[in-house]
This record gives sequence, structure tokens and C-alpha cells, in this order.
Amino acid sequence: MTHRERLLTAVRRGQPDRLPFSLGMTPPILAEFRRQTGASDPTTYYDFDVRGVGHAAPAKRADFSRYYEGRQFGGPVSLDPEWGYAAVATAAGTHFRHHESPFDGREFTVDDAASYPLPDYHDPGAWYNSASQPRR
Repeated sequence: MTHRERLLTAVRRGQPDRLPFSLGMTPPILAEFRRQTGASDPTTYYDFDVRGVGHAAPAKRADFSRYYEGRQFGGPVSLDPEWGYAAVATAAGTHFRHHESPFDGREFTVDDAASYPLPDYHDPGAWYNSASQPRR
């Protein structure tokens, strides 16, 4: 069976030749996978039946820094380029992050909501298909 046939058969409650599968890896596990297998892409290596479609990084990045002026964080921080939340590292050497809103600790107004930069999901460049396009 092809990946498509296998998945459609399972979704339609049929009996595929094997269960369709996919999996995700945390950054440390992905690094170990690459070290042990020499492969760079688990999707190809394991021949996953299911592949993702997701968001590409926005071509035009909004400046969210004004929402965090004067804020103190409990670890290294990066701002999400799409939604503007702060991703704060919770422990050294791990991939776990605590997310903080740009509006934590301040009053959220109607003007804040109206002026907050939102992503444009109508832009075809905002999407990637893991089977046909590299992640940007």
C-alpha cells in the first residue's frame, strides 16, 4: 500500500497492511538520532506515513519588543516571530520553555487588541509542506 492508501484505509476503519505512523522528537533526541543513524531527517529515515503541513516563519516580522520593555525573565528568552509571546527557558540544556504573554502584568485594552500585529494566514508563503518544501 502507498502511504495515502494506508492512511485512508485506516481512517475509513479498514484494515491497512500496517498501522500508519509518525512521531516527533525533542531537540536532544533528534540530535541523538542524527548521531546514531547519520541521517538528518527522521521522516525519510523511518518512511513516515503521515507528514506535516505547518507555518513558515513570517517573511515580514513584527517588532514585539515594546511589549516587553522593563520585563525581567527567569531565564534566556526568545520572542515568537509570529505571535509575539516570550518563550523563556526553564532549565539550562533542555528544550522546555515557559510562555509569557506580551500583556502579562499590564491592563489589556481594546486599543491593544486592535493594534496588536497578527499573522497573515492568507499569505501562501506562510505555509510549508514538509514533503515538498524545506522549512525556512
